[in-house]
Amino acid sequence: MDVKNEPGVQWGANTVSEQIADMNKMGSHTSRYASINALWYELTGDAEAKEKAFRSFNWASYMCRENGWVNVGPVDESLWFSDGYGDYIRHFIAGMASVPEWAPDGQTHLLRSTSLITRVSYQADGVRYSASDASGSEVLRLNFKPTRLLAASDGLMKEIQSTDWTLDPQLNVLKVSRRNAKDVYISAN
Repeated sequence: MDVKNEPGVQWGANTVSEQIADMNKMGSHTSRYASINALWYELTGDAEAKEKAFRSFNWASYMCRENGWVNVGPVDESLWFSDGYGDYIRHFIAGMASVPEWAPDGQTHLLRSTSLITRVSYQADGVRYSASDASGSEVLRLNFKPTRLLAASDGLMKEIQSTDWTLDPQLNVLKVSRRNAKDVYISAN
């Protein structure tokens, strides 16, 4: 296919080129576009932005080969490490944090944090994680109903107050706000 004639909408997805001088439609740039639409949906509830994100993420997912290598795009099948692994994957993760129901159902995933996560441990009856900053917030999709949320402050585990977390029971999405605590334990018991 002639790159100059490569359509900007493919299979219902908006696709993105790197620049006017390079009109190849690219997985990394398209996944960035999708993540921005997902974030816009999260902030505004704009269903059209969510649909754009969904379609563009799906298109971009076809750039990943079965062996894990990520093509630049459907026409340019070369590999760019920075685009295929530094950007591409990060945008999918950001999109799942903005639309948590896209994270796998029946699994627990820490999807977003305002801090660097230094450790995470997924267990059958809960999840533990540690952050580099004493205050921050996280978004998780859980495979269990949380009954207890604890945070460590000065080595002591204390209940996280109900004003510092929200749970969407239909999607099992938990949003936690930490204050003066780097370690969090969320339990089903």
